Amino acid sequence: MNKRRRKKSLNRPHVSAYAASHPGRRERNEDQWLILDLTTGARGLVQEALEHDVGPHGTLLAVADGLGGAPAGEFASALAVESLFRDLRGRVTAHTALHLYYQAIKRANRWIWEVAQTDDMLHGMGATLTTALIYHNWAYIAQIGDSRAYLVREGTCHQITEDQSLLHSMVTMGELTPQEARFAPGRHVVLQALGTQPDVQIAITEIELQNDDVLVLCTDGLFHQVPADEIGQVVMTCQTPEAACRELIRRALDRGGHDNITVVMARLTGIIHRIPTFESPTTLRRLTVFDPGEIFQRNPELRRVVLAQARARLRRIYLIGALAVLLTLLLTVLAML
Repeated sequence: MNKRRRKKSLNRPHVSAYAASHPGRRERNEDQWLILDLTTGARGLVQEALEHDVGPHGTLLAVADGLGGAPAGEFASALAVESLFRDLRGRVTAHTALHLYYQAIKRANRWIWEVAQTDDMLHGMGATLTTALIYHNWAYIAQIGDSRAYLVREGTCHQITEDQSLLHSMVTMGELTPQEARFAPGRHVVLQALGTQPDVQIAITEIELQNDDVLVLCTDGLFHQVPADEIGQVVMTCQTPEAACRELIRRALDRGGHDNITVVMARLTGIIHRIPTFESPTTLRRLTVFDPGEIFQRNPELRRVVLAQARARLRRIYLIGALAVLLTLLLTVLAML
């Protein structure tokens, strides 16, 4: 971190946090989460973790989602959060924060990969991971996969992460239109996850925090059911992070709850430095980004199959729509005779 940033980060925010998780309609809950005071080691739902000032080693939030259909997904997500706890507790400083953070996620990936090679029952296991390292008035959001991080600021919910999913990547690369993506196969396919390969790309976003900001980390069981603007409304209307977490899970369950649902939330107060708008260039900065092109180069058939099936399905929908219009016109003419 440079001198300009250290001068802006003299105060230590207060964290009010909570987390909740539900298996939804699934038999097992493969999600894991973490609230961790990196200075004291307090973690989970103990009061010392839920309410604390950000100490000299920072605070860590995380959600991990075991890959559906892969063996031991719940084991992979548990390894992910335990690896971060082991590598980061008591070690983060102003001069080492980003390097340690980046390397800790790399080691978590490698650990899961190596464990998976020891047993055929574990081969192929993996987990998404989205984390927030809070250090003074800065948050560093890291992502692998499609679990999301949001920032709720002054009543507006901003999605910070970009889904590293097959369809989202094809849309952003211009290979699928948003309309084609609606009918494409592979809606739940992620392009990378912790532990499925010996190396992984880590997308990291830096946020300069404002007083009363709320960070929300969640798995896809929540955001597929509850859109961002509604998440923001819940955060603003509930008096505590606990109440907001419970309300968000209730809404996701009421709308089907087809997948595991996990949400971690933290409100940051006591921040002295303030910046005027979310759009300020010092507010959010992409430090590293995910490049789906590398993955598509290794798997060229992936794009071809998705494109062919998406366009075939769209043509069928257009044909059915045209036939429905013609049938309506025919019936109207017959009724007039």
